Amino acid sequence: MKRKRNMIKAMILPMGFIVAFVAYLTSEFVLGGRWIDNIVHSDDWTGILRVATFIVVAAMILFFARLRFAEYKSVIESAESYEAVLEKSLVGVVLYREDSVLFMNASARNLLGYEGFDLSNGTLSVWSLFDPEDHARIKSLTVDRDLGKPVDLHYECRLTTLAGESIWAEVVSFVVHYGGRSAVLINVKDITEQKSAQEQLIHSTRLAELGEMAASIAHEINQPLTGIRNYARNVTYMLENSVGKPQERLESLQKISEQVDRAARIITQMRDLTRRADREFILLDINDAVRETLDFLAHQFKLYEIRVKTDLADDLPRVLGDRVRLEQVLLNIMTNARQSMEEVDDRRLEICTALDMRANGVLIEISDTGKGFTHADKDRIFTPFYSTKKPGEGTGLGLSISLSIIEQHSGTIEAWGGTGNGARFTIRLPAAEDRQITGDFHGTE
Repeated sequence: MKRKRNMIKAMILPMGFIVAFVAYLTSEFVLGGRWIDNIVHSDDWTGILRVATFIVVAAMILFFARLRFAEYKSVIESAESYEAVLEKSLVGVVLYREDSVLFMNASARNLLGYEGFDLSNGTLSVWSLFDPEDHARIKSLTVDRDLGKPVDLHYECRLTTLAGESIWAEVVSFVVHYGGRSAVLINVKDITEQKSAQEQLIHSTRLAELGEMAASIAHEINQPLTGIRNYARNVTYMLENSVGKPQERLESLQKISEQVDRAARIITQMRDLTRRADREFILLDINDAVRETLDFLAHQFKLYEIRVKTDLADDLPRVLGDRVRLEQVLLNIMTNARQSMEEVDDRRLEICTALDMRANGVLIEISDTGKGFTHADKDRIFTPFYSTKKPGEGTGLGLSISLSIIEQHSGTIEAWGGTGNGARFTIRLPAAEDRQITGDFHGTE
């Protein structure tokens, strides 16, 4: 219906000229035939030229009107043929232009609950299909496309149904020629069940890692508790025996408060690592994530006599990420490093962060002096259930999940190493765009 209205609008001008011309000829004939009489009795060719001119103009108007009609008819038939093919696709397909949804095939309508919804008025915004919490991240991916570059995008995000329910989807979008103009085509695949299974796997792996560190964590919590007990006894003794200066009593009480804060930090870190929660992308300083992970593992490194060296660059750009999951990646790599160094004498762990000039982001490099891995291991190290540890010492899922988490953050992770030469892991994460920091977004997608 909308296309027919557009065709009628396009034909108004040429049809107007034709109607005006016919009206003129009719008026000449009705008003006494002066026009014909002038031609018959004219002493020169003026009347005939006038008639010829009108006929030529009328013919040209009709010719261009037919071309215009044929052009619009071809565009409509092409669009209808295009839609007919997409309608049968098993994958959800959405077409939009300038944020307005133009077409949605049966699979997309069923997935999002838009059966029977009228798209002809162009009032459905493409952004109403995406979860508001994912708008910032998606818009940051379309910067180049907004500048006119034909960029293909592939990402995961949450969609919102007409009933307000949230579902996970894998999205591929690219620019197409539709209806005589450029538009964006989105392929949508429901991965809600797959995502739920993945989240359960991540959670289970995190609990398994914490289970391996249970004894160390218990010892870590026991340290501040021991300090609290000793400082409390000291204050009690001074009060009962009226000894010690007020400043000494105050210092002991302050020490108790510090130890309580230390225990609270450990418990908070454990709670964050063990809880199951939806992904929460926020702006964060990657150095803070590194420091928190090192603080959490500090006792283990001390227990295994591992020297830790850090070189954290100042003024790094912030990244848009899930703090808990990024810390899980760091925790996994550093724990693997600690385990790989148990059988060597020289135990050194180095962590550095830097500005990644190659990818306009942040680089994190973690290297150890452990037993390393072979070239064959390097090709399979991120494969699920593959492990270089002894049987029973690992699930083989840590690095696979780490890779998945980094890819969800649009980053990369690489590993280098050799037998007996330690290992080095390099993580690259994109810097948050200015529009993500300020919240000022423009464009489509």
